[in-house]
Amino acid sequence: MRGQVIGTAGGGLTGDDSWANASRGAQEAGRVAEVQVGNTLSRVAERGPAVLHDLRIPIPGFTANVDHVIVHGSRVIVIDSKAWAAGRYWTFRGRTRIGFRLLAPKRDSKDAVRTLIGQHAPHCDKKTIPTAVSAMKRYLEQQGIDAQFDRPMLAIWQDRQTSFAGYRPQGDPAVVVGKNLGRWMRRKVKPHPADPAIIHALAQLVN
Repeated sequence: MRGQVIGTAGGGLTGDDSWANASRGAQEAGRVAEVQVGNTLSRVAERGPAVLHDLRIPIPGFTANVDHVIVHGSRVIVIDSKAWAAGRYWTFRGRTRIGFRLLAPKRDSKDAVRTLIGQHAPHCDKKTIPTAVSAMKRYLEQQGIDAQFDRPMLAIWQDRQTSFAGYRPQGDPAVVVGKNLGRWMRRKVKPHPADPAIIHALAQLVN
């Protein structure tokens, strides 16, 4: 039996304050990424799980949203979708950078160690995913609903040469590039109908 699909993928960018200063090109790329991920999730719903798009995070005054949620049985997966520039992403001491090059020590320096540098990318270190998971857990618990949260996922719609091997996002989500998304879903999402109580509660958060 096909699972429910609730909400519209990509519909939340218009009202999301975090996109207020982004260029039109960046906003459109973000919207396309959410729609592409949403299309993949629609195929997941054909196997039984439920899919919800564009949910508010249940914290008063918190403006960021959750792009997608999958519910299979009593298990929940929170998904954040992104469209980021191509490059090599790596994290060191909690700060993520894009690209890298080695700087040789100065001739008069006693330090023989080369320095690894790259462009700082603070948007890669946001805490949206762990904040969303924690808030949704608490929200369901307050309603007496027993839900198990699987490892969240960061879906990055990027077909150009990009490496995330050294990237360590906040909340430890699985980092999945768009072309691998369908395969990841088939492995991780069970073809089980969603718990109606979980769906009813989370549907109240859909924008």
